Amino acid sequence: MGLFAENEEKVLKLYAIFSQKIKGHKGFWTKMAKEEFANSKLLEKLESDFQGGDECFELENYSKEIIENIGYFLDEKLQEVKEKDFSQKEALEIAMRIEQSMLENKSFEIFHPKEKRITKIFLKLNLDNKYYMQKLKKEFEKA
Repeated sequence: MGLFAENEEKVLKLYAIFSQKIKGHKGFWTKMAKEEFANSKLLEKLESDFQGGDECFELENYSKEIIENIGYFLDEKLQEVKEKDFSQKEALEIAMRIEQSMLENKSFEIFHPKEKRITKIFLKLNLDNKYYMQKLKKEFEKA
């Protein structure tokens, strides 16, 4: 569960950087960062409640690898956005790629939680990803 929380924190950091670097769009990116912060805290609480153990899931090796690969991609993008400037459209493309990747890889569906509470939270997070993707697409059309 720690990998999920780490990835949410990386997305939060990315959006926070966009809020500082992209003029005229601070409000949009700040709101996106706050939403990611809420998800990150939710996952941290879950991890704490269940001592972060993988025993809460029926795991398959590829499942963990997918989440790790998303994390590596996020690390790469974080470094990239720290080093250069981006337009709003470019930032939205990066954000959509991240959210789409999470949806395509079914990040919150590939693990099979043994606890109903975890299942409910993962369903919520998956719906949030879909909502974020719609929000990003709408903003992209305006950019």
